[in-house]
Parts: sequence; structure tokens; C-alpha cells
Amino acid sequence: MSGRLLIAAAALLWSTGGAAVKLSSLGGTQLVAGRAIVAGLVLLVLFPKARRGWNRDVWIAGAAYAATCTLFIFANTLTTAGNAIFLQNIAPAWVMLMSPWLLNERATFAERVTLPISIVGCLLFFVDDVSAGSMLGNGLAVGASFSYATVLLFYRRLDVMGGIAATLCGNLMICVFVLPFALDGPTPAPIDYAVVFHLGAVQQAGAAILYVRGIRELSAMEGALLVYLEPVMSPVWAFLAVGERLTPLAIVGGALIVGGAVWRTWYTTRAARRVG
Repeated sequence: MSGRLLIAAAALLWSTGGAAVKLSSLGGTQLVAGRAIVAGLVLLVLFPKARRGWNRDVWIAGAAYAATCTLFIFANTLTTAGNAIFLQNIAPAWVMLMSPWLLNERATFAERVTLPISIVGCLLFFVDDVSAGSMLGNGLAVGASFSYATVLLFYRRLDVMGGIAATLCGNLMICVFVLPFALDGPTPAPIDYAVVFHLGAVQQAGAAILYVRGIRELSAMEGALLVYLEPVMSPVWAFLAVGERLTPLAIVGGALIVGGAVWRTWYTTRAARRVG
């Protein structure tokens, strides 16, 4: 249960990103680069050991992390936001397919049942903004879903310090590739500095720390499914921050995702007690 709570807390922090961005007047590249700089500095200060001993898995996870952040931003510019968010959140399906190969873990009965329920729940959140969209934008969002799944899988494959190192590596890659494009943009206002600090220190670094600790106690598939709490909470933060209204379908979608998580936890706990 402690692992589930840590990952639920990570999803809660990740979900604050959309509302925070809406409060800022900065461009997308400025936000991405600023977030990466702050997150990297926070991780360097808190975990100085994460600077050393980068192996192949750390580099792969770091590259996947950087790719996820970059592809998602470009997908948002080329297709609808609903398409981008929904397509990226098919990542748990990739996790289910790749877990036996990378981790020697197979999805349980409860995980296989709740995966399609969670995907449908996520779709209901953004159904008003899902359309044919741009083929290129949709393709980039699917690519982001694959790289996102790779990050989640390698967080499980690495130990805690390895996961922190991978997050640091990914943020440094983003700085190298995105920062040159972020220098030409609007002058930041005071609120923009607060937004960038939150996105880097809390929404990215804080969430990653919680996730890499929590995933030690769970399967990669369980961790990926719990991340569906992110789209549940994201519209709630947007409502509180800028007054965006929750649609009835979004409420139904949230109920499906939360209900699936509760049932999966109950079923898994009951099965473990029977075995014990």
C-alpha cells in the first residue's frame, strides 16, 4: 500500500502541470527549458550521487524522458490537446506488452481487466476535444506514449538512485536541445518565475522522486495504471486555478479510473491474503 500511495502522490503532482501552465504567459519552449533547469538543479542538490555511475539503462531512460517531454509539446502544437493527452496515456498498454521482455513481469488478471476501463475513462475526459486531428501530431503523441512507457519501465528496472539519475539525465538533455529555442520569447513576469519553479521542483523533480521510490514495491504495470490518476486530477486543478468546468463525461471518466484502481487494489489484496 505504501508503494501505491507514493505513486498516487506522484500522479497528483504531475497533474498540476496543466493548471500551472495556464497561469503563465511564457511560450512552450521557455516553460520546458525552465522546468528542466529547475528540476535538474533540485535533483543535483538533493542527490549529488546521481551525477555518477550512469550506465546504459540510465542513458536509455534519460533519453526516453527527454523524448516524452519534447514529443508531447510538439504534438500539442500539431493536433488537439485532447488527442495529445489521450494518445500519450495509452502508455500502460505499451508497458503491458514490454514488461515480460524487459522485466520478466506479466500483467495480472486485475491489471488486464482495468487497463481498458482506464483507457475508456481517460477518453471520456477529453472526448469533446478528440477529433481526427493532424496525422503528424497524432503520430508524435503515439511516439510520446511509447517513450513514456519506456520511462516507466526503466524506473522499475533501475534502483532509486538510478531512477533519479535518469531523471537528471533527461532534464540535462532537454536543456541542451531546447534552451537555444527558448531564449527568444516574452519577458517573464513574477508569476512566470513561480510557475517555472513549481513545474521544475514540484511537478517534475518531486513527482519523479516519489515515483522511483514507490515503484520498488509494485509491478511496472500497476505503477503505470496508477498514473491514470493524473488525468483525473488535472481538470480539477484547472477548475480551481482558472475556473474551467468539469463536464459530466469527465466526471464519469474519473469515476471509472478511480473505481478501477480501488477494485484492483481490493482484488490484489484479497488474492495475496488467500495465498498467504
